[in-house]
Amino acid sequence: PLCDACDKQAVPPVSRGAAPSRALTGPCASGGKPRRASMSPLCDVTDAADLKARVAAAGAAAVHFWAPWCEPCTAVDEMLSALNGEAPAPASCAVLRVEAEALPDVAEAYGVSAVPCVAVFKAGERVATVEGVNPPALAAAVREAFNAVDAGEAPAVGAASAAPSPADDLDGLIRSHKVMLFMKGSPDAPYCGFSRKVVARLHEIGHPFGHFDILTDEDVRQKLKAHSQWPTYPQLYVDGEFLGGNDIVQEMAESGELKKTLDAVAQGAQAAERAS
Repeated sequence: PLCDACDKQAVPPVSRGAAPSRALTGPCASGGKPRRASMSPLCDVTDAADLKARVAAAGAAAVHFWAPWCEPCTAVDEMLSALNGEAPAPASCAVLRVEAEALPDVAEAYGVSAVPCVAVFKAGERVATVEGVNPPALAAAVREAFNAVDAGEAPAVGAASAAPSPADDLDGLIRSHKVMLFMKGSPDAPYCGFSRKVVARLHEIGHPFGHFDILTDEDVRQKLKAHSQWPTYPQLYVDGEFLGGNDIVQEMAESGELKKTLDAVAQGAQAAERAS
């Protein structure tokens, strides 16, 4: 919906664990009356080749990986339809849908582990991933890509970024803390159940650890999976070495091995600090 007073999309926030609003209505903070945005149909893709061709042909594209049983996917469809309707250059923008369970190989190839998940592309390159029902993040990512097409931005292929990416020094990022957790969200606000479980185990032991939200950097997310040869998150590293994902962490915690490992790391760090 658009607000007459500010002419911007007013999407209600969705708290974790709550059912998302299926009707995207309601006035914005300025108090204006809501009005329905123009809605554009989404295009269902049925095979990998078609998806690749459509993404490559579009100046910008948003691909929604969904499942028919997942109610939050309906809310995401409505948001994407509204965003598609307001695209400044609709002929150059595409909003596509992929049924994740019907095309599991495609979902896996795009790193989709849960639905809803929206991958955003600009000039054929993936620039953002939004998991779950996150209206502000989804609107920002899609609008940025769509507006770039309208502004005639050329893809910065091989160009240096304005600021260095954490992915440029992946080993440095991994070793930035003795115990480093790559997760979805943050320890205070984990964005998936597996990340929450690993955080809980680390808190039980009580030693400090670093963390990185892999949803904030697609390069880190993809490169780290290749580095560890582990396809899912969270991933826990100790002294720069990959320890394991959620299942391994839980097994080690139950056996007491996790506490022994982290105790030894903490003792080594304290000894090194005393020696210096």
